[in-house]
Amino acid sequence: MIALRQTGSGLLSLERLLRFSGRKGIFSRRLSLCAVQSVAILPLCDSFYVLIQPVGSIGSSLHWGYVMTYEIHASQWLNTSAPLSLASLRGRVVVVTAFQLLCPGCVINSLPQARKLDTLFSRDDLRIIGLHSVFEHHDVMGPAALQAFVHEYRLNFPIAIDQPSDTGPLPRTMKAWGLGGTPSTIIFDRDGKLALKELGHLDDLRLGAFVGQLIARNTPVQDKKGEEAQAVADKNGSASCGPTCTY
Repeated sequence: MIALRQTGSGLLSLERLLRFSGRKGIFSRRLSLCAVQSVAILPLCDSFYVLIQPVGSIGSSLHWGYVMTYEIHASQWLNTSAPLSLASLRGRVVVVTAFQLLCPGCVINSLPQARKLDTLFSRDDLRIIGLHSVFEHHDVMGPAALQAFVHEYRLNFPIAIDQPSDTGPLPRTMKAWGLGGTPSTIIFDRDGKLALKELGHLDDLRLGAFVGQLIARNTPVQDKKGEEAQAVADKNGSASCGPTCTY
């Protein structure tokens, strides 16, 4: 593993190398660093090293391991006709807001923020998913109470009810994703890669700028479509009689 420090330019430089465990799929370590654009895992004998490239300046706590996948384990969905998956949303930026209906920080900050994001950005570019991850007061935060809460607070984006765990108070998705509490914000880029995982409230402007930056990055398929559309426009323009004045 590479221990990193942030320089004044916003780039991450190497501090020192720590060895990965060579046993596939069982190593996971929490790092505090800025958001990440890409991760390369380089094998060397029986060890692995990670190269991390930053994309933003929002501090985050990310879980990195040799293998890490993110799936939403939901017992029920609200505000959607069919269950959603992160794989089905590839090509869009996805913001997951983990919350509890009795969490003051969620009610005051993170849920209004998620509602604003859902209103301001096109769902072709950005999808908001609420994740109701109850790890306390289970008896009073069931599905019926959540449905009433969603109706009263006019939350229109899809919301997944995190599946209870058989081994403890933490629900399945919360435990699998290594979330430290609520509210938590988890963001995936257009390629489905983890871009940010943050516990607590994020400043509106910083979050909006970060999401806008991710949206501006097109996938290779979108880049190809854009090039094809531009080629058609250039061809039509060259065949036209002259410039057109629009009002």
